[in-house]
Amino acid sequence: MIRWWLNLHAPSIRNIRMAHENQKTVSIFAWLSVLVVAILGYVLWLVPISWYGIREWIYPIIAVPLIGYALFTAFKSKSWVLGICAILALLSPTIWLTAGFFVFGF
Repeated sequence: MIRWWLNLHAPSIRNIRMAHENQKTVSIFAWLSVLVVAILGYVLWLVPISWYGIREWIYPIIAVPLIGYALFTAFKSKSWVLGICAILALLSPTIWLTAGFFVFGF
């Protein structure tokens, strides 16, 4: 009886385990996208003044899809921390600029 039950339900238990492992992988890619956008927001303030026009086009093209993916993953996995970090990463250029003003003066 127990063996019959295990054979009947073993595939569903395996699918649950695989779905959980896939969810961990998705979270890793979401966290990596947040990290890339946060670093990009900092690095783009270090470019020469002549590149500022290009910077205004490059950052949204790269940041919006990555943060959108991270926010979708945060919503899907109900991760408040990932969602808050994604929004902060999207605002990272403004955060770095404001921090620079406080450190080096207005």
